[in-house]
Amino acid sequence: MKRLNLLAALLVIPFALTACDVVDKPPHAVKPDNISEVRYPQIATEGNLGNHLSYAKPIVRLDGQTPMSVTVPIRLRDDKPVNAQYRYVFLARDGQPLSPASDWRFMVLPPRLQVFMEGSAMSNEALDWRLEIRPAK
Repeated sequence: MKRLNLLAALLVIPFALTACDVVDKPPHAVKPDNISEVRYPQIATEGNLGNHLSYAKPIVRLDGQTPMSVTVPIRLRDDKPVNAQYRYVFLARDGQPLSPASDWRFMVLPPRLQVFMEGSAMSNEALDWRLEIRPAK
């Protein structure tokens, strides 16, 4: 009987201790991003997709009369096509993303051929942009 009581106590004590400990634990803190705004890539990819893509000089149209439009020539360096999605994030003068964000667009990236990823801001406030590319989901 003593063995059974000892075993029960050994099983109950850790649960009792952890139950008390949960109340005193602070939330997990978020760490600052070491990549500065200046160093953040204007064309960013998810996963290792960026290892398979090349881009040419982006074409940016910003005349002050119409919203900014951007076209980025992209080329897949592989021998098989890849299904991808992309979206543009347009930014105001202070770096604030403008709403509404563009929807993800589907595109088949053909092997070794250049394609053009196009996007337009919804307002004249856009002065900068980012292109995000990910494998199609």
